[in-house]
Amino acid sequence: MASAAEDRKSSDVRERGHTVQDLYTASSYAAAEIATTLVQQSQQGLQAGLRALVSAQEPIAFAGHDFARMVLTSVTEIAEIYRSADDHMIGEVAALSAAYGRLGRGVPEWTHAWVDLAQRSFERLGARQGQCLRSTSPAELAAAQRDFCKEYVHSSFVATTTLLQLAVRVTQEAIRPLQQRTQEGLRA
Repeated sequence: MASAAEDRKSSDVRERGHTVQDLYTASSYAAAEIATTLVQQSQQGLQAGLRALVSAQEPIAFAGHDFARMVLTSVTEIAEIYRSADDHMIGEVAALSAAYGRLGRGVPEWTHAWVDLAQRSFERLGARQGQCLRSTSPAELAAAQRDFCKEYVHSSFVATTTLLQLAVRVTQEAIRPLQQRTQEGLRA
């Protein structure tokens, strides 16, 4: 009988061993399923979190994009304004430069003409002055003084007319680039 009791004990131990082994196997499968479920739920949670993060940042991204587009548009408009101002100013500065250049060349021309006219006038008046000094009667002196005054007034008249005509010519040449630029501005 001892052997039947031992057999039963052995059988119980084996059954329990199988049962323990079955429990281990079942618990391994359950742990694997739980781990798989946890991994899937973690992935889903991570994906949901990322979607939430992206959707939360989306308005900020759109706002940043809109702001960047607005800044770029403004900068482009400002650059165009300055470019058009530069084009306009360059033309005007060139016209002013040409005008001042012509006036600058006209001043020595005018000065040279004045010196020539003054020299001729002094030569003629010097000859008339000599007549005054050589006169031997009051009538000759009066005639010499009259001729001197006429020569002086005539020389002054010719010199002034010549110098003013030269000044007008130089001024007209100097104003031509300014008038051309004004006409270009009116057409633009």
